[in-house]
Amino acid sequence: MNNKKEKARKNFQTLLKGKTPPRVISTAEAKARLRATDPDIDIGRPLHCLNQGRIKQAGVALSIEIATTATFSYLRPLVNFSLLGLAGILSEKQKNY
Repeated sequence: MNNKKEKARKNFQTLLKGKTPPRVISTAEAKARLRATDPDIDIGRPLHCLNQGRIKQAGVALSIEIATTATFSYLRPLVNFSLLGLAGILSEKQKNY
């Protein structure tokens, strides 16, 4: 109980300084959250091929996994952000010429 009070006090002091208190979770909880976030993504096959030194097969397996609906929808925000950043860089270069 005393440990909880001390932790709460430290978190409050951190907030007063304008910082975010650190969040510590167990490895099991982190794994459970990761599985709950996207349980359909499986990169085991590409990793297995990489461990055996079969780079081409790993690339093909990874491409197939990325092309699946679950993985593509999961990666869509990252792809959109990357494309927007690239478009911004290209538009800045065109302005300079």
